[in-house]
Amino acid sequence: MHLRLALAKSRFLHRPLPVRYLRSEEILHAQLAQPVSHHVVRALIRERSSIVWLGGSEPLAHPGIGHLARLVVGSGHSLFLETDAVALRQRIHEFQPAGRFYFVVRFLGSEAEHDRQTGLTGSYQRAIEGIRAAALSGFLLLAKVELPAKDSSVLRGLSRELGGLGLDGFMAIVRDGQEGRSNPVNDSPWSRFLGQVEAARMGRRVPTPGGASEPDRRQEGGCQEAAQVR
Repeated sequence: MHLRLALAKSRFLHRPLPVRYLRSEEILHAQLAQPVSHHVVRALIRERSSIVWLGGSEPLAHPGIGHLARLVVGSGHSLFLETDAVALRQRIHEFQPAGRFYFVVRFLGSEAEHDRQTGLTGSYQRAIEGIRAAALSGFLLLAKVELPAKDSSVLRGLSRELGGLGLDGFMAIVRDGQEGRSNPVNDSPWSRFLGQVEAARMGRRVPTPGGASEPDRRQEGGCQEAAQVR
């Protein structure tokens, strides 16, 4: 699969971490005539990062996000675009499906808890609608569940509900609200990959399930295959 090849390429390039984490506010500028920072894009392409994860403030709130996605994927990178998916159904036409492009839809718990944390009634259902629209259009889709504490009942409920949407993977983390750190809740391939993403975001060693850390070199090949939603 493309992700495995991208991880292998990163090891070949001797990168300490296989993921380049970008915050959308650093590369997308809604108030400027040029909404995409071409300076940042050129530097990204020169760096030859195999995998790019775009997070930070909501990417779909920026008018240049579709153009940026095409630039990154067209340069040979794998792109993971993290979004709350509230506007995904309305903006799906701005993107093109590709084997190296994933929408990562973020969930913050059960439907009621998700709506409460986002402050937007109906945001959970709008995310579900966005997933359905993207799936029908042929996009690759992942669910990312963030919880303040490990809650097996919430995880099981979300896995059952999201499992019927045709997602390509499911990942979950427990987030420390005070320090902004997080740890995967299990040792599935997608959750190990998310640990690499979080390490890139924090600029620290890759966390393992349970909160321990391992040297980066032991985790570079950690994601060997995609774990399907169960």
